[in-house]
Amino acid sequence: ILDFDLQFGNAALYLDIDTHLNVFNIIDAPDRLDSSFLKGLMAHHESGLDLLAGPNFVVPLDAMTPDLAVRVIDTAAVEYDYVIVDIPQAWTHWSHAVLSHSDLVVLVTQLTVPALRQGRRLLDTLRQEGLEGLPKMTVVNRFERSIFNRDIRVKEAEKALGAVFDAYIDNDYKTISDALNQGVPLTQISGGNKLQKQIDALADGCLAKLKSSASVLMSV
Repeated sequence: ILDFDLQFGNAALYLDIDTHLNVFNIIDAPDRLDSSFLKGLMAHHESGLDLLAGPNFVVPLDAMTPDLAVRVIDTAAVEYDYVIVDIPQAWTHWSHAVLSHSDLVVLVTQLTVPALRQGRRLLDTLRQEGLEGLPKMTVVNRFERSIFNRDIRVKEAEKALGAVFDAYIDNDYKTISDALNQGVPLTQISGGNKLQKQIDALADGCLAKLKSSASVLMSV
């Protein structure tokens, strides 16, 4: 995971990883970037995950450059089978570079008017930037599985967003909060197995989408 949220990145905190080395070390010394340097900055989680943490202090978003962002991603891609990049909600001058070098974009939203509006604006921005052809997964977070008009709500939300939902993560604030506060996987929290299965299904969906996109590219 590359935490490119230079101002409010929390991936290290969520994983309960204490690190003083992070993406700012690359921003501060871009000429040193190579596979060895990147690996030295990565924090290792007991699950097997490696993380390039976000800075421990607020860094101006323009401290990252499009060229450097792509170099970090390309360097990580040499070392790892899968690279996940977490970017800030703000559209930066390097957002286009990151997204255009992505094999899959995962858009996370909620079934609220503000969230859907922001999601639609993001999708409109992708079209304006010539990135509408990127493979995408659209995920509904904090989903309420009400039996009353659920299908109507979903259909209305998809129409407002202009995209079909690919996955749903149930609304279980307490379980998620307990996992985050303790810095442990959901499977170690009572009631977390259901959410973990949904996240596993999302991961499987992402892998299937990646394979499908690769097959299309090979056949063209």
